[in-house]
Amino acid sequence: VRVFGILKRQMRSEDDEEGADEEGEEKPTELSYNKLSSGCSRRTAAGVFFEMLQLKTWDYVELDQEKDYGDITVRPGARFTEDPPN
Repeated sequence: VRVFGILKRQMRSEDDEEGADEEGEEKPTELSYNKLSSGCSRRTAAGVFFEMLQLKTWDYVELDQEKDYGDITVRPGARFTEDPPN
């Protein structure tokens, strides 16, 4: 569930009132899978993808892909503010 920790640090939920990171910059409400996995090995990118599918199954994130083989948009899900299972 490492990816969930990364998502929580880099993204805010729709109803998150604070919405700023440590530097005071506004956190986005959605992220790009391509940006999340850039600079990673193919193996690591595949692991990130698999974890995102698990998080989607548990309603921690919402995933959207506009076209086949296109970028995946990651948004907070209904349970984004909850702690993940161990």
